[in-house]
Amino acid sequence: MPQCSLARFKVKFPQNVQGIRQPGQDPLRAPQCQPCGIQVAHTALMEATEYLIGGGAILEAGARASIRPVTVHAALAREGDLPAVALLDFEASSLEQVRRLVLVGANETAASFDRRVSANLMAAGVCELADVVRIVAVGLAEAEVHLFARWAPPAALIDELRGYGIRLVAHNLADLGRVALIAERRFHVWTGCSAA
Repeated sequence: MPQCSLARFKVKFPQNVQGIRQPGQDPLRAPQCQPCGIQVAHTALMEATEYLIGGGAILEAGARASIRPVTVHAALAREGDLPAVALLDFEASSLEQVRRLVLVGANETAASFDRRVSANLMAAGVCELADVVRIVAVGLAEAEVHLFARWAPPAALIDELRGYGIRLVAHNLADLGRVALIAERRFHVWTGCSAA
């Protein structure tokens, strides 16, 4: 059963589960992992004017809660200041559906993001969305976090973060052009089916 409650993104990291990075483990040398590339193409054909490039993590909630290092190359389809910290949600159409977020710090490496943010997320144990945003902002020493999603954050979340001195700036997912995620993933070989 997922660890998510209505209108909240909540993640609980299991302890010592095989394949999930433990605190202090080098994210670039995780056992049985191999770097793979995933290209997420946006359907709108827009010419990107700027790029967000940085290291981060894929945060997954629910029974399969995990945090995986990632490098992000995202083309921004709008002009303006590049965000230093961003949260990307490619899947959910509402906050209630959020199960996976990509967290990224511009000019960070996956290893530096791991030391500054991921270790603190895992140490927290259980995080709601406000906790995730706060830990990312504090870890990267930024007062502004940009959210790219198909849904808008509720006013209560924005107010709670404002109380910590953090400004959450919401953008439509369409503000991103093409995004490449280079992530460590478990490699499984499919051996086929035997005849019945």
